[in-house]
Amino acid sequence: MNRFKYGMTLIELMVAIALSAMLMAAIVGILGGVSKQAKIAVDGEPAIWAEQTIALMRTDLLAANAVWKSEDAVWLFTDAPSYESENIGIRNICYRTRKLRDETPILERTDSTFRSVLALDVREIRVERLDRFGVPQPLPSAPGPVPNQVRVWVRCDGQAGRATVIRDLVLR
Repeated sequence: MNRFKYGMTLIELMVAIALSAMLMAAIVGILGGVSKQAKIAVDGEPAIWAEQTIALMRTDLLAANAVWKSEDAVWLFTDAPSYESENIGIRNICYRTRKLRDETPILERTDSTFRSVLALDVREIRVERLDRFGVPQPLPSAPGPVPNQVRVWVRCDGQAGRATVIRDLVLR
């Protein structure tokens, strides 16, 4: 009376083949993503995070009632929630740079509900008001009105000294 059978049934064999195929597809996908990131790094193509960060910052600035700068952070005060599914009213949004435990500099966005990392290796973010003649002015240190135009500067790790202009945004 042997209760255990040796070998696999047809269904077990089909499940094993399906799981192997899914694992192989996942490995190919991961390797494809890694090779694409390596190609972008080697070719020096522009980073995707900058466009996504600017789009998010533009949305936040359009909804903002006040904007100001304190130390290494740009603050936005808004009463319009970014996400309709959340029942959040008035809140502050902060864009700032800081270092992780391993000393990696990051750019992060914090609002009243969560903190999200937007980019790695960003040492500084700076937002300036542009007057009607296009002359840059610093943001106030206390909450002030949202300007019609802003210029966003970023200094990444490995850049000596100068920050790079990402984009001038026309808001109103």
